[in-house]
Amino acid sequence: MLIRLILMFPEAFRFRAVADLVYGPMHDSITQQATIGPYIAELIHDWGALSMALRRSDLFASFTEFRGLGISNVAQLASLLGLVLWSSKTPTRPSFSTEAISTHAASDVTSKGRQLVEIFWVQILNIDNENPGDLYGKIQIVDDLESPQYIFTRSNTNYISIRPNEFAPLTGPTRAISAYDTFYIDVSLMDHDTASSDDEVSKGQIVWNYFADNIYDQPVSQVVKGMFGSIAVSYAVTATVQVKLINGDNENPANVYGTLKATNIVSNGLIILFNKKSNEYVDIKPQQLIPLLRSVVVVPLTSSIQVIADLWDQDTSSADDPIAQGNVTFAAAASGSNIGKISGKFGVVEVNVLLGHPLGLDNFL
Repeated sequence: MLIRLILMFPEAFRFRAVADLVYGPMHDSITQQATIGPYIAELIHDWGALSMALRRSDLFASFTEFRGLGISNVAQLASLLGLVLWSSKTPTRPSFSTEAISTHAASDVTSKGRQLVEIFWVQILNIDNENPGDLYGKIQIVDDLESPQYIFTRSNTNYISIRPNEFAPLTGPTRAISAYDTFYIDVSLMDHDTASSDDEVSKGQIVWNYFADNIYDQPVSQVVKGMFGSIAVSYAVTATVQVKLINGDNENPANVYGTLKATNIVSNGLIILFNKKSNEYVDIKPQQLIPLLRSVVVVPLTSSIQVIADLWDQDTSSADDPIAQGNVTFAAAASGSNIGKISGKFGVVEVNVLLGHPLGLDNFL
């Protein structure tokens, strides 16, 4: 009996099903003391896997491995783990069914952001003492959610010419990086040489340990053998940015070049979304999305996201024409879609910023 109590009370904080077993006999003399059956034992055994599945639920909506526990969607999983809050206005003890999510939680729960990471920039301090050097290699991020993400990847035949103190063009991540657990930034960069063997520019690893006294909500910089990386960890939501060409100098297609940047309270305008010189223009038709280097950024909930445009149409027979100059700013929120327009003398673009989880998990966590 004592061993069962020692087990049941801690597990009651983690599972609602266990809480029901403890709650019943304490508040109802008719209810018999329940035993730990196979179902409860399986729940306790699978705590780690269930918790990880919930954390990954905005990325993966499949719960087939838990169907034996009666779990087929994220709402059932959250309810089972006791993470769905109910209204304090309800006088009686609330139901632990998944229906409680829609009747109480949707109106009374304040959404909270997740601990996420933003890689703002990678600066090349020294590239084999060359000016410029020919950079290639890989920078990948490994967190606790999915397979590794590459924010820079180029082969030795697809190197980029870059000078000291310039910033490497980042092409990721495709999703926000989780800071719920330890994550790693693996760096392996080389300088391509034609007359001799290629030289190592940077090779190493940046480790952010969840259990250490880490800094939140401000940029952190660390040098890795010539590669200068900046990592900011914050309680934040994910923002997905899309920019659509509405009118580009009345041309179809327009020869678009220039810059698009995103900024928030900690990024200082260093998140590059689009960066093309006049001789690198991209043919874009009206109503077509502008191809961005990256579309996912992180926005602290106490901040806002601003998208800044300086886009031009390249003309061979006359002076280039400005398509869009200016910015739009949206307040951070746990979810929602925001649309704004940035105009220029000869055109306009539409900016769409989608905030929060694709599955709307923040609405009841």
